[in-house]
Amino acid sequence: MITLVTIVFGALTFSVLALFYWRERRTHRRSAFAAFTAVCAAAFSINLLMRMFPAAAAPLTVALDLAAGLISPLLLHVVLEGRARPVRIAYYAIAPCAAAALALDDLDLISAPFRDQLPAVILGAAALLGLVFLRPASPLERWYRWLLLLTAAVAAASLVERSALTVLAPDYLLLAFFCVTLYYRERLLFFDLLIKRGAFFAVALATIVAVLLMERTPDPVPLALALTALCLAAPWADARLGEIVDRVSLRRRYSPPEAERRFLNGLELAASEDALRARAQRCLADIFQSAAAVWFEPNPEPETASAGALVASLQNHGWAVVKARTSGIPFMSDDRRLFDSLARTLAVTLENVHFREREHQLRLLASRAELKALRAQINPHFLFNALNAWPV
Repeated sequence: MITLVTIVFGALTFSVLALFYWRERRTHRRSAFAAFTAVCAAAFSINLLMRMFPAAAAPLTVALDLAAGLISPLLLHVVLEGRARPVRIAYYAIAPCAAAALALDDLDLISAPFRDQLPAVILGAAALLGLVFLRPASPLERWYRWLLLLTAAVAAASLVERSALTVLAPDYLLLAFFCVTLYYRERLLFFDLLIKRGAFFAVALATIVAVLLMERTPDPVPLALALTALCLAAPWADARLGEIVDRVSLRRRYSPPEAERRFLNGLELAASEDALRARAQRCLADIFQSAAAVWFEPNPEPETASAGALVASLQNHGWAVVKARTSGIPFMSDDRRLFDSLARTLAVTLENVHFREREHQLRLLASRAELKALRAQINPHFLFNALNAWPV
């Protein structure tokens, strides 16, 4: 059960992130981590299909061998990105050839030497090369060193004796490499994909298993009703779990609807640009728990936006910026979506302020025009009456 859960979670997680990188391929088209994610998604999905359809195990095993032959050099590339280029290129040539030999052996076309030990050799060689050329200088690279040591130990144990632990350990190690890399390189995706979606996946799986264990009657109707109720309650449970993660782990004060209402209430009394700017900065700082700045000039993107800050254009009316938090808690993709929504609201409010100011100016001009017209009407009569009242 634990193995099946791990494979399902890995297939879903890698596939979702691979889809995200595909949509953002202009930004990540040359990223080794994006390629590593896509190949891992294929490997975990093939593994899951092998368990679901044992009759198709032969062609799926060949596909899994070929995918595994790409995982090791991609893993080495992710660990040594920017370093030891000739070593990485050489391993890109060697590992797929070894995987192709395994695939041909599975098709009974050749007899690959050391058939059972070859997967461990491919993975262990990648781990050893990473340890030799890696010079840890950051927390991520220090994590890589420990994971590479563990990978080398698992490969060595697999060469000595194959067991269920040594066969399944590479899957868990791949997930560990993935989680660590995602946390340090893509923290927004880490919290959204692993923390929130992972929490929902774990709760949903535990609930379904509990229902299946409790439902011992052969009648499928109660089981179907229970599963239907769980499906209907899934959106509510997902939202509540997201709120718990927001309040406890990310320390968010307001949910997105509450933040929208608070922002609107804070802006509605602004009667001028200066008042609107001051109110917007206070509200953004309160919602995102960090210093905020607003400009109402259509200039290029402000240079004050540091790494990790939220920046949004106010529809050619200016810019809004929320600086990175001093607490170190990063902004998530939910924060970016909320900030973009609030920026659009601020842009519309600014246009309304401009409209009210123009309306006020037009009223002043109209009042002045009416006053001048009255004066023009009054002055001749006043002069005529004054002349008539003058004694002769």
